[in-house]
Amino acid sequence: MKKIQMVDLVSQYEKIKPAIDEAILNVIQNAHFINGPEVTGFKEDLEQYLHVKHVIPCANGTDALQIAMMALGLLPGDEVITPSFTYIATTEVIALLGLKPVFVEVNKDTFCIDENEIEKAITPKTKAGYFKSNSCF
Repeated sequence: MKKIQMVDLVSQYEKIKPAIDEAILNVIQNAHFINGPEVTGFKEDLEQYLHVKHVIPCANGTDALQIAMMALGLLPGDEVITPSFTYIATTEVIALLGLKPVFVEVNKDTFCIDENEIEKAITPKTKAGYFKSNSCF
């Protein structure tokens, strides 16, 4: 049986290896692990690329989801609608913040949340939802 690789990070790395190696070595040699020049440069480049005033760099996608959810001012017990077919980090962040995930089935053809099912899941405690970002692009 042939193994199907979903993401080939090695070949992606090989294409930009010198730049990656130099940046990593620079961070290690200078011990600028948090908000050092490389992170600041990345932040500024991303702000320009996206044409936005502010970018908040973070360690990973889970942290990004947590920062975004915290910014909403949700309270423990508030419900967040999320696709039933999603990455675990989505539900992990909801639970970490003391919120209640409410799962909605996805469209079998697109794997995006089934918008026809969202309204059925809304209750007075519903405060937010992951409608597109986690199930389809």
